Amino acid sequence: MAKLFLLFTVTTSIEMYLLFTVSGFIGPMGTVALIMITGAAGAWLAKREGFAVLRQLGGHMKEGKVGQGIAEGALVLAGSMLLLTPGLLTDITGFLFIVPWTRRRIAPYVVTWFLRTFQITAWTGEGVQGPGFTAQTGGTTGAGSSVHEPKDPKTLPFDHPV
Repeated sequence: MAKLFLLFTVTTSIEMYLLFTVSGFIGPMGTVALIMITGAAGAWLAKREGFAVLRQLGGHMKEGKVGQGIAEGALVLAGSMLLLTPGLLTDITGFLFIVPWTRRRIAPYVVTWFLRTFQITAWTGEGVQGPGFTAQTGGTTGAGSSVHEPKDPKTLPFDHPV
């Protein structure tokens, strides 16, 4: 709770400082225009990249490699939310999360964080296991096709090397 409070307080303070500084250079109307332009560009880019990630995720699911695609989808979602928030620091971070070139380099760190945070330890063929939980994957995905399971049951459920 304290980390979130600190994060939001520090982020807001930095955003206000940057907006006031930029406003001193380009004026208040220029600053408002900059915020509106980055918001519109961010919304367009988020929509385009969101659909691209969904298409890629479908291909990754057929191959049994979903970790990178899910991480990239989460980054596009987070970047979209950051771009809708007025401010320069959040806009820069949002663009970094949405632009494919940087998003693909950030996604492996997101996968690593997820694996460590939720302490995922094994893929059993029946699901993902970690301390205190088991996520089942049994069942079908429609039209009689079975859920894809990795060839090596000892591998983690995510495809990206960490």
